[in-house]
Amino acid sequence: MVVVNSIFSGNLATGSGSASGGAINNSGGSFGGFNPTPPGATISGSLFVGNRAVGLDSAAGNAGSATGGALVSVGGFLNLSNSRFLGNLAQGGSGSATAPGGIAEGGGVESDSEPLTVTGSTFVGNVARGGSGNGMYGGGFAVGGGLDVVFYNGTTASTISSSQFLGNAAIAGAGTGAASGGGLAQGGGIDLGFNAPVSLIGNVIGGNSVVGGAGGPAGPAAGAKGGAGGKAGGGGVAAVSASATITGGRIFANLARGGNSPAGVAGAGQGGGVYSSASGSSPSEPLTVTGVSVVNDTALGGSGLSGGNGEGGGLWADGIVGITGSQVTGNQANGGSAGQGLGGGLFSAPTARRTIDATTRIVRNRASTAGNDIYPA
Repeated sequence: MVVVNSIFSGNLATGSGSASGGAINNSGGSFGGFNPTPPGATISGSLFVGNRAVGLDSAAGNAGSATGGALVSVGGFLNLSNSRFLGNLAQGGSGSATAPGGIAEGGGVESDSEPLTVTGSTFVGNVARGGSGNGMYGGGFAVGGGLDVVFYNGTTASTISSSQFLGNAAIAGAGTGAASGGGLAQGGGIDLGFNAPVSLIGNVIGGNSVVGGAGGPAGPAAGAKGGAGGKAGGGGVAAVSASATITGGRIFANLARGGNSPAGVAGAGQGGGVYSSASGSSPSEPLTVTGVSVVNDTALGGSGLSGGNGEGGGLWADGIVGITGSQVTGNQANGGSAGQGLGGGLFSAPTARRTIDATTRIVRNRASTAGNDIYPA
């Protein structure tokens, strides 16, 4: 498939099981605009604005999931160049008494294609929003407000370069029933999951946010607690079981905020700028940061009966992380309520192996509890 100098505006894909690709679905399934056949797609000089993929609510059974507010590509390659994705939405459906809220992936673009190449493109104001829970089940998770990238068992390296990701959001669904938990949220600007190596080169990633779902109220029993708030990771970029190399560019003014829980344990906000996790497998998916400015990002724990931690205002990692020739400054890690704020510049978990060269400056960051610049020191 080749798309050149085209406009896709206001298209809608819906589905009770799943809704995929508000404007283009390059994989089959429910679609709003055009449904070609893989194996590959090249899109250049095109505009995608106000398209939606909306999973339907459920009175019984599973809620509808949503992937790719504007575009879904599965299989083959995907080349995006000089294109704009503005104000698109992936919205999971509300859950039922027997199932959680629907998941949302890729407010702008969902790519399960390999290799992926993005050049000179703009992602602004796209949203992935998980569906709210119902009854005892929790809210749906949300990943990749601007772009969600997944390669299961992939081997071919992909590249995202000279592009802008501004004001996108991944917002997990709330748990509305008694003691139901809020959903997890990852990657306000970009989410990389289970990937072959991905290089981010010379991108501008700013003003994006990732927000965990709020926990539900307490149950009727005496002393019962409310549902936990959902965790939020990577206001700008999240890489989970993914090898990511970030070279040049700016990551600034992004927010990772844990979900609130008025009657329970609030969620953690981790990695206001960048979140990198080996996801419990092994720390073999390294994060490499070279010549990058990470400035004025915030990790904020949710508020609640027990406040959530804010960890790694600039960066958060639990695997291998190497930082060279970069500036990490003006970032904040703040706990919610009585939660802790740890590592205003960088938070490295106990499993992490970090290397920071002498030309990197991690200075003038702030943490509400400990480790203004680096935690642990």
